[in-house]
Amino acid sequence: MEKSNPDPDAWWASTIPPEKNFYRDITAMVQATQPHQRLELSFNGESYEPVLIQEKPPAHHHPAKPRKSSAKLRPEQWWAQLTSAEKAFVQELAGMVKQIGGDKILHLHNTGYSFKIALVLNLKPSPIPGMRGGRASTN
Repeated sequence: MEKSNPDPDAWWASTIPPEKNFYRDITAMVQATQPHQRLELSFNGESYEPVLIQEKPPAHHHPAKPRKSSAKLRPEQWWAQLTSAEKAFVQELAGMVKQIGGDKILHLHNTGYSFKIALVLNLKPSPIPGMRGGRASTN
């Protein structure tokens, strides 16, 4: 049986203020990115770390129109101006943020038309068999 998410407004009402600020700020960061940029969000055990990844824009690149920043709005004002689809998106984002940690990070991408989020395994490269760690030196 599939678990359904509670109503986004009920979920928002039960969310603590620091988390509300965090979700508003992450959404504003993604809105500010261009289609050739990606925001990666990781958790180091103590805090979240956003990193902007810049890729080479295509030759026919036209910058996305800047959107009005929502980071300056109080969380309740920001939430009130969202559509029901945007509220559901933020709720889904929150669920994915809670899964970050260890080898899992989030990729957040503004395509210029929509937002895409992916929970990604970020595996560290394993050592090459037979190779030993150490220091290289010259004589």
